[in-house]
Amino acid sequence: MFELERQVKLLPPAPELPKGAAGGVSAFVGDGSCAGDGGWMLQRLWEAVGDGAWAKVPGQVGVFQHAGEEASELLARAGWPASMKASRVDVKEALQEIVKMEAGEAQLARFPDGGGLLSMPGPAGSPGFEHRLMTESACKAAHL
Repeated sequence: MFELERQVKLLPPAPELPKGAAGGVSAFVGDGSCAGDGGWMLQRLWEAVGDGAWAKVPGQVGVFQHAGEEASELLARAGWPASMKASRVDVKEALQEIVKMEAGEAQLARFPDGGGLLSMPGPAGSPGFEHRLMTESACKAAHL
């Protein structure tokens, strides 16, 4: 079995599609501006935070921001299996330009069905963590 197949089998089941929906694929909708540019796990993450809680990162397509709890807690609310660990990435110049975050070490949860979550502690003096929900196109543009 390929690693990607193993990872997909660990994910929670896809949500039911509304009656009359075309196709058998449930995909990212978000605020509608990037509909279809990610999978259902990205949509679950969007919904786990709450309607209107993700704000567009100015000047970037497919990158949304939110401040809050640790990445592991946020991912757990969306149904991300604890056995699928986030990887560590360095946020440097090129990536900083895309995600508008401070330089430093971040956690990346890359969803096998498209898109991902990039998280790091907030700036000094601010409580909580900064998160960037990224569509599949944004992840590819950032080479993630």
